[in-house]
Amino acid sequence: MDAMTTTAAPAIGGSFFKNTMTLLGGNIVARIITFALAPVITRLYGPQAFGVFAIVVSLAELFIAVSSLRYNNAILLPEEKQDADTLVALCLLLVLGTSFVSLAVFVGFQSPIAALLNFENQKLLLFVPAIVLIGGLQQVTDIWFLRLKKFNRLAVSKISGATTDRISTIGAAFLLTNSPGGLVLGRIVGTVSSLAALFVAGLQPLKDLAKAASRERFRFLSRRYIVFPKFIEDAFVQRASVQAPLLLLGAFFSPAAAGMYALTQRILGEPMTLIGDSLGRSFSQKASEHFRKGENMAPDAMRLYRYILLFIAGPMLILSFILADLFGIVFGAEWREAGDYVKLVLPVFVAVFAVRPMSIFYDLFEKQKERLFHNTISLGVICCSFAAGYAAGSPNLALILYAVSVTLLTLLRTGWLMALAGSAWKDFWRATVKDLLWPLCIVGSVLILQTTPWSRYLIIYCLAATLLYLAVIFRNDKVMWKQFKDYYHAGISKLKNSL
Repeated sequence: MDAMTTTAAPAIGGSFFKNTMTLLGGNIVARIITFALAPVITRLYGPQAFGVFAIVVSLAELFIAVSSLRYNNAILLPEEKQDADTLVALCLLLVLGTSFVSLAVFVGFQSPIAALLNFENQKLLLFVPAIVLIGGLQQVTDIWFLRLKKFNRLAVSKISGATTDRISTIGAAFLLTNSPGGLVLGRIVGTVSSLAALFVAGLQPLKDLAKAASRERFRFLSRRYIVFPKFIEDAFVQRASVQAPLLLLGAFFSPAAAGMYALTQRILGEPMTLIGDSLGRSFSQKASEHFRKGENMAPDAMRLYRYILLFIAGPMLILSFILADLFGIVFGAEWREAGDYVKLVLPVFVAVFAVRPMSIFYDLFEKQKERLFHNTISLGVICCSFAAGYAAGSPNLALILYAVSVTLLTLLRTGWLMALAGSAWKDFWRATVKDLLWPLCIVGSVLILQTTPWSRYLIIYCLAATLLYLAVIFRNDKVMWKQFKDYYHAGISKLKNSL
């Protein structure tokens, strides 16, 4: 099994590895909490309740995407801390304004929106503005604390949010039996807790904002980074592309179908998104520094892409054969269909995971117009896929068409972004084929095993093959192995000193 070359660029070094592991550690703990309590929650809330809840959150996400007019993406760019703080203050004010707009929309058009989405309890739509407010605030503060390099606080906030979300959701189930209101309440409480955790160590960051904020600086910086709100429709289209599958399943089929997809997204897609965000945020911070210095980012982008293929895409391809079968066992018999959804949409989750860290290049090279074009094409393809599935009366066909088309489009987008950073297309395709070769060979052996009398050992085989594959890849990559050992020894030394 071929390991990666060891000629790494210095950007992906000790600090990058440490920061990524800190953010990743917080998200992993948060996901463990989510996974551990998910079987309890799926037995308290059925697919219909999950579907309604997911649609409410999806509607809020459309507003959150434009809540700060994309000025939040500029927070990492200024050289001066005061300018960054001013941008944060501006974003917070814009989020507040957007939440009021969403309140007007869902109060004024409550009935037609509920009818379009097959809602029985239309009053649940009134929760959307509250989710818009706290979700928009979290979106801004996450980037703000990344700029401040408060990686530990970000990790703690994710753990706090996940814990309070799960506890509140379970507690609400005893008051609101199988009602989506309990799930909505849990999301609100969890997000508020996540925000509060960022400021437990002190309110100095907020005091700095108050000092930096002024009308003059607002006007100057809003003009300086006007390219971001110029393409605000891109933020909406991008978020709509993510939420469209769930909303279209609810509108074309039923909230229960949307609930099945929502569980798939929450158990599989959401953890991958959060881990991808951790990786992307750490890479964005480092890439922004090197961009300002005029340094070449292509080697780092290629190495990161190959790590994603080797350590994420490969294992997920192998494990996809058992993840689906586990859904019915873990989450209850009525959720068995959600396991089938896993098999259909897994390629999309992996492809989106790969492109997420590279998206920083859109902003660094000010290619917002191209991003709008890419996202518009994706949204159009998604809508056509689900429309075809609706015409055929099959949600599974809709998901198959969606998975194939969006995976191919996302792969092309990843290559384009890496070419923007300086990587050659031939290197991109060579890396893609080479690093997926062994996982695909293992997948072939899994398919053969399924046709034999030993198919009952499929779970054991897939787990063992995945662990062996990861061990060989990890051990043969000298750069990653060295960074892991350095990080481990530093942690042990720190623990000994504290004792």
